[in-house]
Amino acid sequence: MLLKTSAAKVMVGAALVSSLMAQEKKKPDWKDPAEYELYKPISQTQDPKIWLDSLDKWTKQYPQSELAEIRRQLYLEAYRQLGRPREAFHAAVEVLRDNPKNLFALSTIVGSIYQLNPPSAADLDQAERSTTTILANLDGIYAKENRPPEMSDADAAKAKPEMRVFAQKTAGWIDWTRKDFSRAEVELAKAIELDPKQGQVSYWLADSMLKQNRTNPEKQPAALYYFARAASYDGPGSLPASDRKNLTAYLNAAYTKYHGSDEGLAQILASAKSNAAPPAGFRIKSAAEIEKERMEAEQMFDKTHPERALWKDLKAALTAPTGDTYFETNMKDALVPRLKGKLVAMSPASKPKELVLAIEDSAGDVTLKLDGALPGKMEPGGEIEFEGIAKSFMKDPFMVTFDAEKAKLNGWTGRNETQKKISRTKKTISPE
Repeated sequence: MLLKTSAAKVMVGAALVSSLMAQEKKKPDWKDPAEYELYKPISQTQDPKIWLDSLDKWTKQYPQSELAEIRRQLYLEAYRQLGRPREAFHAAVEVLRDNPKNLFALSTIVGSIYQLNPPSAADLDQAERSTTTILANLDGIYAKENRPPEMSDADAAKAKPEMRVFAQKTAGWIDWTRKDFSRAEVELAKAIELDPKQGQVSYWLADSMLKQNRTNPEKQPAALYYFARAASYDGPGSLPASDRKNLTAYLNAAYTKYHGSDEGLAQILASAKSNAAPPAGFRIKSAAEIEKERMEAEQMFDKTHPERALWKDLKAALTAPTGDTYFETNMKDALVPRLKGKLVAMSPASKPKELVLAIEDSAGDVTLKLDGALPGKMEPGGEIEFEGIAKSFMKDPFMVTFDAEKAKLNGWTGRNETQKKISRTKKTISPE
């Protein structure tokens, strides 16, 4: 991939030859008229196929030409125009042997490396050297002696930041391709800092962090954020819509697997659409962390509410496959220590002798059969504390029935109507 600006243009044909010859301290020259005749078709056409045919003949007949450097640059331009990245890559390497800071050769290498399928280790090494040269010598490679002669100072000034971003991105991609993910993470993060509007780079960065999950699992939340950035950002430099759609589906699955649900993902996608990097302190709790916190909270609750812990253990034993045996041998006719439940129903509606309480199930999971009627009635929802002797139970719907003494209930607020009338009468009597 070459920069799509005037920075990527080179002079061709006769213009290129005359330009390069003018730069030489000692001007190169044709060995004889026959050599010039081999070059002449190049100066008369813009057809890269004719160029290539003429260049091959020229090289074969005059391998030691004084114009070999110019010839190498013409090869580079011909291969580039023909869309032959492998040959253009190698031609650019040859040009760099003449001038290690040649702008067009360097930009050809860092652009065409993406099109080599697959690039070899040597290709990646060469591309890495080129990115290093660009990033370390940006002013030098845009100096007049290294850039195309028609590039103005203004063009060069505009092209420099674009080239810096492109070279930095390519440096990260090279490490990502090598599967050196920790190094790729560093280089790709630099590319994002230089230009946040790079959806593809966000994806590579996310993947680089995720691939380190085995040794650095703490990086997974940030990886999910960068995936969200690549999936949600739709401005200049974004991934194609179809890729974003597929990535969103992948992210939904990956996030849910990590977090245990999709809760919070919509907010992350909204943030990532506007912000290329996660905010300071960003984190996503893993499903394991959430479960650990739940268990710790449950243990703390059990410590402060021992009656609930007792009920949880009893219910677990009763709902197990051996629950019937457990009840008969361990609970039936035994006094169960104090438990608490919320009133669900009573029978009869006033002065009840039977209460249905809810300890865990809001529909009720305990029935109390009392030794006498309670006074008045009570609104559902009030908390009743009791102890009782277990008499029977059902698994579905779950219900345990206890015999209980009304005198040992705590929390009953009902009163008889006669008591209410006496109370109201007392309130109307004024002291003399």
